[in-house]
Amino acid sequence: MNLITSKKLIDTIQVDIQALNLNKLLQLKQDWLTLEENSEPSFFLSWKWIGNWLKLLNTNDNIRLLSASKNNQLVALGIFVERDITRNGCIKAKQWLLHRTGNECIDQIWIENNNFLIQAQDKKVIEQAIWRYLTTHQQQVDEFILNVAKAPELTELSSSANQYQLLLSNNELGHNLELSKYFTIDDYLNSLSKNTRQQIKRSLKLLAATGEMKFQLQTDSQAQLKLLEQTQNWHIAKWINTDTPSGFTNPIFIDFHRLLINTDHHSAKTLISQLTLNNEILGSCYYFQQGDKVYFYLSCLKPANNNRIKLGLIMHYLMVEWLITNNHTISEYDFLAGDARYKRSLANKNDSYTKITIQKQTTKFAIEAALKQLKERLTQYFSPKNSRLW
Repeated sequence: MNLITSKKLIDTIQVDIQALNLNKLLQLKQDWLTLEENSEPSFFLSWKWIGNWLKLLNTNDNIRLLSASKNNQLVALGIFVERDITRNGCIKAKQWLLHRTGNECIDQIWIENNNFLIQAQDKKVIEQAIWRYLTTHQQQVDEFILNVAKAPELTELSSSANQYQLLLSNNELGHNLELSKYFTIDDYLNSLSKNTRQQIKRSLKLLAATGEMKFQLQTDSQAQLKLLEQTQNWHIAKWINTDTPSGFTNPIFIDFHRLLINTDHHSAKTLISQLTLNNEILGSCYYFQQGDKVYFYLSCLKPANNNRIKLGLIMHYLMVEWLITNNHTISEYDFLAGDARYKRSLANKNDSYTKITIQKQTTKFAIEAALKQLKERLTQYFSPKNSRLW
């Protein structure tokens, strides 16, 4: 598509912003579900996720509904939460956060693949039209924030952000597995490195030697909730002394996932696998499914007495085996953001994830950026590895 054609298409798209009343969501639900049918949404942009996220918000929050239409037909939707912040004691900014709140307790549910819900046809053009509108008609906003988003989908934002600049931060790799390449589990196993194959085979052999091992996939909502309740303490223990404690210590996180699991949706589903040894649970993995994709969300694993048993590794392997053997409609197993070693070992494709900030170009933000850069340089200069310089 050439630039002239693209500009003409952008001009045919009307974008609107309205305050969203949380007590009147029926029409939005209908519109969102209808748009999903014409889109290719990730699980995180399904009404199953978005509708339950809205239930966590407060009616006093400043919530903005963005809609875009072409020839009176809805082509995009998105929901911003507005907040005013002060950074470093003096830098004030009005932010619009897409599908997030800025409240860590709520945002711990951790949306990924974040973006507007956009119809598949002319998706890039519609996205450009949205950003052109936001950066020309909503200039009271200092920062528009999308987190966590796939970086490749947002490469053209800078060209439409007239008085704004595109900032990328918190960059990290993600990994996924294209299942369509494999006809059997042996095909997949043979595609892995020698070391990974050995770890999987050794772990399976050691477990099998101690009793009857059984892998199951729970699709019933009540069985899923029971399994999470039975295994969540292992997740809590794993993350207790880290910068990101387990969501299972957060009542909002627990309530959200209880709602999520109990919500029916035509194409978005939750799945939880379990591995037992002699009828004793060793671990669970929590997944989302949207259409032909399965997303790995979290795992709750019993600490192994034998460090040669890689419980997480074999649970992913057994899930892949189940998908290849029993569900030929699934084409992709997405490990989502995070560059963990096990993800690199099991995947065959990479993604780039980032936090996107569309920031107004003003003097105060230029000063803030310059001071931040100076601080980073000084920190690097006076770091222990540079101690020979002073």
